[in-house]
Formats: sequence, C-alpha cells, structure tokens
Amino acid sequence: MIRRPPRSTPSNSSAASDVYKRQILWYSSGAEVKPRSVLAEKLRVVSFMGIEIVEDLFRVQELVAKKMLRSPHIGRCYSYLSLLLIASILLSILFPLSNKYVYLAVLVTGLIGSTVLAGYLIVLTYYLNRHIDLSKYYYSGIRDIITTVKREAEDIEKTVEDYIVFKRISIEYSPVVLVPAYLALLILPSIEYFLVLVSVFYILCGVLYYEIINRFSLHAIYEEKIEHALSHLLSIERPREFEASSPRLWSIPMHLLTLGAYTVVCIYSFLNALENHITEHRVSYWNFKNSLLKILGRA
Repeated sequence: MIRRPPRSTPSNSSAASDVYKRQILWYSSGAEVKPRSVLAEKLRVVSFMGIEIVEDLFRVQELVAKKMLRSPHIGRCYSYLSLLLIASILLSILFPLSNKYVYLAVLVTGLIGSTVLAGYLIVLTYYLNRHIDLSKYYYSGIRDIITTVKREAEDIEKTVEDYIVFKRISIEYSPVVLVPAYLALLILPSIEYFLVLVSVFYILCGVLYYEIINRFSLHAIYEEKIEHALSHLLSIERPREFEASSPRLWSIPMHLLTLGAYTVVCIYSFLNALENHITEHRVSYWNFKNSLLKILGRA
C-alpha cells in the first residue's frame, strides 16, 4: 500500500515527498527493496514506505530537538545596568536639574537603565516565542512518528492540534514599553511629569512580564497534556512533570514600588525556570526515543 507524505511535510520538495515519488518508481520497476539501517532492520515487518517515513521523520525530529533543547545564552550580569534608572530618579529629586552635569547624568543613567530593563524583557519574550515555535514543530514531528508506527494515537493527535493553535506573544509591540521612559527624559527638567512617566514605564514592564509568565504557564500546561498522553501511549515512566508558574496580578505594582529591582529578580527567576523546563524536555525526549525504539524492535 502506498502512503502519502505526512501532514508535517506538505512541501512537494520535502524528504517524505521524494520518498513517495521514489517508491512509485521502485514499485513499478519491481526492484527488490532491502533495509538500509539498524532502524530498518527493526522494522522488517513494516512496509517499505513506513520504514522510509519513520527514518526521515527521525532525522527531522533530531534537528528540531537539537535546536529546542539548546539553553538560551543571555548575559545576566548586564541586567544590573537597569538599576541605573533608580540613580536617574534619585539624581532628579536630590539635585537641581539646572546644573548641566546633573542634567546630563540624569539623561545618561535614565537612558541606559530604561533601555536595558526593557531590552531584557523583550529578549525574554523572543526566547519564549522561539521555544513555543520549536515546541510546536517538535510535537508535530512526534505526532507524525507515532501515527506512522501506532494506529491508536487519537489522543496525541487531538492534543497536538489544540496546542498548534496556541498563540505566542506579539513581540512586535513589546518596544512600546520604552515610549513613556523616553518621553520622561525628553520633558526634563519637569520633575513631576518625569516621575509620572517613569512610573508608567515600570507598570508597563510589570504588565509585559506578567504576559510572559502567563504564556509560559499556558504553554507548560499544553505540553504536560501531550507528555501525559505520550507516556500513557508508550508506557513511559516520567520522573517529574512540567512545572507551570502561576502569574499573579498583585506582582505588577511591585515593579513600580521597588523601582525595577523586582523586575531584575523576575528576569533571573524566569531564565532559571526556562532552563529547568528545557532540561525536563531533554529527559522526556531521551525517554521517548528509547521507548519508541523498543516498540519498533518488537515489531
């Protein structure tokens, strides 16, 4: 029986599509087909088309997993530069802005502090979106492998389809948080408006971080559902579940009350949570590969 390429490889020039075309030629020529790898030896009783699809999907899955399981590299030490915004606020309150040196110091420290703080939050948004996108490709590949090898995979298919429509954060609008901070610097030496706009900046940073945690939490819940269905289908023992951090609305004013110090702590906390999450993915993927190869070995 000739199988069409899976849904994860819709392109006519994809590897699975090429396999489909070659298979037609081989079937029509009556050529003898021999297994060509250890995985193929384990799939002797599976049709040749099934062998080729599983091997191609495994290659693609390895590439996606390699990218997804890579920890983000962010220089955390630079996050302390965001505290320069506190120095800018203190200078504007304690010293007269009529002094050109004080005015220049307020401008420089405020510009560096606000840019670094917002920049770190935008970088966190980028890495979270990147992880979500790679995770969708990752679980789509697992779904295609499972449905090729096992037929009773309706739970996996439905859960993955629900996860694919999950929306990420619109990073295009994230730089908007910098608008009140830059406006505050432009309207100097008006102290009142400066402090109000800086307060708005801190609140927007808190809202953006809340959205990051909220998306990360929902993402982890979706992944936990998929992993649970996967472990049940393949009889995989999971050492631990994916942890989902619950966002708290009361934490948003903390970014203002601490003048951004709480935001720096949150940046460190999220990076640690993301690294732990990726580590759990590594263990999960290793268990998935071992379990699937055992199943194929029994085929």
